[in-house]
Amino acid sequence: MDSRKVAPLRLAVVQPSPFCNIDCKYCYLPERSQTHRMTQETVGQMARFLLENRRRLDRELTILWHGGEPTAVPVSFYESAFKAIRDATPEGVQVQNRFSTNATLIDDEWCDLIRRWQVTVRVSVDGPKDVHDFNRVDRAGRGTFDHVMRGIECLQRNGVAFDVISTVSRKSLECPEKIWRFYRQIDAKSLFFCVEEVLGIHANNSLETYDSFGKIRNFFSTFLDLRDREAPNLYIRELDELIEGIPRIRKHILRDEAIPLMIVSIGWDGGVSTFSPELLVARDIRYGDFIFGNVATHSLDDIWNSHKLHLVYKHIREGIKRCENSCEYFRICGGGCPAAKLFETGSFESTETLSCRLRVKAIGGLVLEHLNLEPLACRAS
Repeated sequence: MDSRKVAPLRLAVVQPSPFCNIDCKYCYLPERSQTHRMTQETVGQMARFLLENRRRLDRELTILWHGGEPTAVPVSFYESAFKAIRDATPEGVQVQNRFSTNATLIDDEWCDLIRRWQVTVRVSVDGPKDVHDFNRVDRAGRGTFDHVMRGIECLQRNGVAFDVISTVSRKSLECPEKIWRFYRQIDAKSLFFCVEEVLGIHANNSLETYDSFGKIRNFFSTFLDLRDREAPNLYIRELDELIEGIPRIRKHILRDEAIPLMIVSIGWDGGVSTFSPELLVARDIRYGDFIFGNVATHSLDDIWNSHKLHLVYKHIREGIKRCENSCEYFRICGGGCPAAKLFETGSFESTETLSCRLRVKAIGGLVLEHLNLEPLACRAS
């Protein structure tokens, strides 16, 4: 591949540790009981890897600390890490650190760090207690809602605004208005949703044997109606990315996760992956793992020139081409999520997945109706 054509790096998903202090039923991470931790030496190597080559960077780079629970690593780790990143950041680039957290360990010390370093926060909470505790449990099977709410109340007390990210499962689809009321009550700044998927070690999706297509449409239709009536400025990613993007489509959109090195994922040991962040912990009989190098020994250019990356990218592109030739929603989604295709069908070269049907066709169809538009015709084979 021609290194001059590489897309700018926009997002680095960094795993400070695989450990998570809770045990959600739909979690895809295989090593969430392991307490390995990224060293400060690896942090420095990561900062060099991400930031040394200005031509590889967009003007803004988000570093998302995720995958385990980032607050299971001490505050002191981030004080040193943020300084190393700041010192390595070239002129003209803005780095935004973000925590994706279950909030169960948030206290005043964490809030001080968040405010001092202007970290953005996204809290994982699935809704009110009965909905949240259905899937988001600890290792003894007990619900974690009360612990999450203590963390949220601490953020509120310290004046820290936060987004919410929620996994939509079968339980969620039973009560969309109740969930909306809860998010309004806790004053979430923006709403982000993940639809439960077959990913990693989570092989049994509660939405597979359910009237999920109609229920998903109803769920997001309820949120669209309530948002329009009560909070028109509240950002809801799954709706607003489509509402804002569809009218501008000319050919089709390209998914960041299908483009090499637009997103990179870095494990606690410095291993580097790209494409869908979930591939960092994945294995496959054809490719082995999806680690294309290490921050200690490789540069972004080295990763770009990896033979294995070329092979994976080739197969991802073949799947995208098949989607383009067969799906009327292609110009909305850009060819599907590589990780969802691999985990659900066993191949990057496949087309429709459950994720496509629920995230693209159900929600996309709803938004097209909202905008009074028809689905875009697929290209002839």
